[in-house]
Amino acid sequence: MAMPVVEPAKEATDPTLAPPPAPTAPTATSSPPSPIILARPDPESTVEGIRRFSFNHPDADVRVLPVAEFGALFILKHRYQGGSDGTDFNLQRDGGQASAFLSWRISAELELFRHHRVVLLYQPIDLRTRATLTDDFRANGLTFPAGTPMQFRYGFDFYRLSYLYDFLPEADDELAIGLSLQLRVANLEFSSLDGSLQRTSQNLGPVPLLKVRGRYTFDNDVFIGTEIDGIGIRFPSDQGSVLGLFFDTSIRAGYSPTNFAEAYVNLRYLGGGARGPGSEPLSSEFGDGFNDNFIHALNLSLGFAVK
Repeated sequence: MAMPVVEPAKEATDPTLAPPPAPTAPTATSSPPSPIILARPDPESTVEGIRRFSFNHPDADVRVLPVAEFGALFILKHRYQGGSDGTDFNLQRDGGQASAFLSWRISAELELFRHHRVVLLYQPIDLRTRATLTDDFRANGLTFPAGTPMQFRYGFDFYRLSYLYDFLPEADDELAIGLSLQLRVANLEFSSLDGSLQRTSQNLGPVPLLKVRGRYTFDNDVFIGTEIDGIGIRFPSDQGSVLGLFFDTSIRAGYSPTNFAEAYVNLRYLGGGARGPGSEPLSSEFGDGFNDNFIHALNLSLGFAVK
């Protein structure tokens, strides 16, 4: 009896009959994708960056420093006499100056090689008041009768150019001494409200001044400072010598939170005037040219500086 022949199984060639591939295990080097993390600014570094921002480069040899002050001017005393036979008139008491007046000044400072300072300042003063005379008022050869409604103007704008040398090496402290040259623009007007009676006095001239400035800054960026411009001098005129005085002195306290700006409160005394024959008038109708005019005032203001 013949035995059946068993043939070996043939490898399947149909891809549909092939078993599915076994899943591949993850390798040791593969990892899930990392989440995207947005960086948040550090509050302390942001504040420090604002503190260090400056209008001028801290290490620059040439720096420009703008300064502005705004406040109120209070007249303590103001007396005027025009002509040797003129009335010694109290403008603060009888001329309507017993009030507060807007006051402001601007300046630009040029700092050269840390120790040299050049300052250009403009300060306007324009006091316009009204009052009714209680007594006769005589000024520059003209008499204004008692009971006359009057308007007064005292204008004393000045431009000042100063040079200072700072002896201290620290940038936040100062002990500086120098000179100033001031150009005064004085305008005094006395007139009745109806315009029928009027006297005007004008004067333009240079005034040399001595200047001192100081500042000390504490560790918490609070600072105190002072500034003095002043002179007392007797100078010749056409008819004799004239005594001239001028003082602009201030004390201040402020805070400098950043390298960009600072703010301060300033109390300033402004005072001065002249006494003497002055220039000879064009006509005897306007008196003999004698002048005696002194003013004393306090100015309270807020100051702002860009560094």
